Amino acid sequence: MVLASAAYHSCSEGYRRALRREMDALRATWGAGSARTLAADHVAADVAGAENPADRLKAWRFVCARACDPGVRLLKADPSAGVKPPKREKGEHPDWTADEVARYRARWRIGTSKRAAFELLFWTAARAEDGCKLGPGMVDRDGLLTYRQGKTDFLAHCPWDCPLPAYAAGWEEDRRTLKDALKALAGHMTFLAAHGRTRSEKGLVTMIRTAAREAGVEKSAHGLRKTRARMLAEARATAHEIVAWTGHQTLKEAERYTRAADRRRAVMGEPEKAPGANGAAQVRKRQKRTA
Repeated sequence: MVLASAAYHSCSEGYRRALRREMDALRATWGAGSARTLAADHVAADVAGAENPADRLKAWRFVCARACDPGVRLLKADPSAGVKPPKREKGEHPDWTADEVARYRARWRIGTSKRAAFELLFWTAARAEDGCKLGPGMVDRDGLLTYRQGKTDFLAHCPWDCPLPAYAAGWEEDRRTLKDALKALAGHMTFLAAHGRTRSEKGLVTMIRTAAREAGVEKSAHGLRKTRARMLAEARATAHEIVAWTGHQTLKEAERYTRAADRRRAVMGEPEKAPGANGAAQVRKRQKRTA
């Protein structure tokens, strides 16, 4: 009934897939029940217990809207109308693991907007509200991408075409991947423009989260910012260097990452100090050449 509706088919393929997953779960749990006894507290309890509460509530609203349709009239009023998804706890944006980054990249190939959006936020460590506004005009003659952040009004600087700093020497492949991913969207004022218009913050956040779920990853766009900050600290960037790249407001915020990285290194043997995410691989290559 719902899956055949015009409203469902007007959604994007990825959004339909997410809705279908939640609707299948509803059918398995509520399929034998009576629609006429459905109440708001039933919907609220189901949403609160779902793995993806926001998607589950969207599925409920699709189902209830169809059930309230004059041609169907299974429900007199929509019991999902006043239900809200549970509030996200502050700080609920964990960073991505290397395996999750690999899974996302494997699912979304170069040439898709989902891959381009991921690579831009992953490389720049920009918040979504800033990421959707970044564009080629922000790259200066020295090859540095500089922008003023919407949340803090602080400047952030990201190496775009200029030589990478020593601590990021192992990330050249990440930067090349970013450039390749953005080529498919080139020609607009902003890197991630959709149909010639600047993409919205909400649209970008939703796109990354939905695309991540389709890749089997439960992480957010903001988690990519945390991932880059952690990688900077693990690559031995100082708090000042992290702040310059991420645009954090204070050194104290960046020092959280450097302290965490220092604790890890305190119990790890390091035969040779090597910068960047691929430092260990570079050490092995040098060892082979001298063997």
